[in-house]
Amino acid sequence: MKKFLTRLLVFVLLFCCVEDISAQKNYLKLYKDKEIDTSLVPIEAGVNYLILKDKKGRFVLQDYYYETLNMYRQTTYKNQELTIKHGAMIWKDDEGNFMEEGLYANGRKASIWKQYAYKSKGTYLSSYGTYVNDKKEGLWVSLDTLGIKTIEEFYIDGILEKATEFESDGTEIPIPVTPDTAAQKMPSFPCLPLFKKAGDKCGDVSLQMYLRDNINYPKRARALDIMGDAYLSFVIEKDGSVTQIHVINGISDEIKKECLKVVSKMPKWIPGQAHGLPVNVKFTLPIQFRLK
Repeated sequence: MKKFLTRLLVFVLLFCCVEDISAQKNYLKLYKDKEIDTSLVPIEAGVNYLILKDKKGRFVLQDYYYETLNMYRQTTYKNQELTIKHGAMIWKDDEGNFMEEGLYANGRKASIWKQYAYKSKGTYLSSYGTYVNDKKEGLWVSLDTLGIKTIEEFYIDGILEKATEFESDGTEIPIPVTPDTAAQKMPSFPCLPLFKKAGDKCGDVSLQMYLRDNINYPKRARALDIMGDAYLSFVIEKDGSVTQIHVINGISDEIKKECLKVVSKMPKWIPGQAHGLPVNVKFTLPIQFRLK
């Protein structure tokens, strides 16, 4: 059975801007030709984002790719500060392919969620199931590129209780669920001596500092107040090398280019393991670009 691990790391890069960006700028005219649900009322806009208010008093943030003004993510929040996710979330890549969609309730994943993966052209529905209070609950199904079921998993309160693999001919093969099933060692960025006191988090801290030291906020993006979350996916091979780098969301052409440059120059990682053996691990790495 072919298995792989995934991991999501979040790192924030804050950049100072010498210009005064405190004054409110009216970018609403940029989105006048966009198809916006008439039940949503625009209340604020930036050069690559739009905030609207719905009839229930919730706030909807729409993120756009700067050069094309194609929307790649729409997230619903409970509060105007945009800190508590509450409602529908739709995430696409820069080409408009679905990546994930579902609902939040008071900041936690709830109800049915759908997750997508890349194939030769575009993406396909790779798994779906239910979240309760931010934890997987009940049946989760994995699919192949043809939409054929490959794995069924059953969760209780976020803990995997039962799993079954399906062969191409429909044969069901039970997957043993033991404490070792979850005992999978994730790959880690090489620990810098300066951060050894961080213990198990040394790799994460070292990666954060690598990004801070190597990513430069593009001048044009800075001048135009272009901000957002860049998402990259890549694979950590069994030997620790970084391959199959793909930018899911680049925010703008310049930021996309900068992210690709920095990730492609990463040193070898300490590879992940499953059952004591090295395995390839797919990562999704978000990098927040913010001006302050």
